[in-house]
Amino acid sequence: RVNGKTLGALAIIAMLFAIIGWQSLERRLADPRNIYGRLATWKTATKIALENPFLGVGLGNYTTYFQQNYVGQDRLRESVLDARASASPHSNLLWIASELGLAASVLYLLANVYIFLAGFRAFKRARSDGERRAAACYLAIAVAYLIPGLTLASGAYSDLNLYFFFLLGLLMNA
Repeated sequence: RVNGKTLGALAIIAMLFAIIGWQSLERRLADPRNIYGRLATWKTATKIALENPFLGVGLGNYTTYFQQNYVGQDRLRESVLDARASASPHSNLLWIASELGLAASVLYLLANVYIFLAGFRAFKRARSDGERRAAACYLAIAVAYLIPGLTLASGAYSDLNLYFFFLLGLLMNA
């Protein structure tokens, strides 16, 4: 059940989002150059991963490789409909594939599948409402971590990864 305090907190959060984030959100979602830039970035990251399929360009070397091979006086930066690619892959999967190789990206995908399967199994096996809620929170946190990773290289942030796995570990024992 939702009580008055919860509704009040949600209303305050919604108002803050509306006041602070609306202009930024509108600018990011309404500007087609943002979409084209993201597509150009993913296209470039895919090229880099395919140019270096076994070991990638090395952990932390994406920007350097991008600058050396896709930006310069005689080379044009990759673009889609005149929107340029970013010097970061903007996707966890493409980040891992380009820096560590395709085998590492397969391991990354398998790890994510395992995380979700563990959550689904916990939800299915739950015997009480508390266990069911913990499993649902586990799945929600996994989804909340996965979604930004589709459009950002959020996995590169060690603190975010530590929080993520810490919370999942807590919830698996709940």
